[in-house]
Amino acid sequence: MIAESGATVNVYKGSVLVDTFEVPTSGSGNAWYVFDIDADGVHEVNELIQYSYR
Repeated sequence: MIAESGATVNVYKGSVLVDTFEVPTSGSGNAWYVFDIDADGVHEVNELIQYSYR
């Protein structure tokens, strides 16, 4: 299960670490929706979701 993986995502701007996300340890789903990114920066979502692969 992804929630038990201990995964992390590091976000860099150039060589500067701007954020770190750790996979949620509770919830259900087969995919990890980590963040959105736009001109204003990184916006945390950090949820496990059910994703249908096609």
